[in-house]
Amino acid sequence: MKDLIDDAIKTVERDTYYDSKLVHRVMDAAVSHRPDWVIDNARRRAEPIMEQGKADRYDAAVN
Repeated sequence: MKDLIDDAIKTVERDTYYDSKLVHRVMDAAVSHRPDWVIDNARRRAEPIMEQGKADRYDAAVN
């Protein structure tokens, strides 16, 4: 299972879309095996939204 999660992480690592359903699915699957990656990935996606004051994208930052 861990190898599959690592493969999935590699697949979505370059996905830059803020609200990617595929990335969210991988994060959900990885949270118990790779919580540090999930946290880092979520921060990397949310911080630019918050720092740039993109209020219309806050829902994506929360997700």
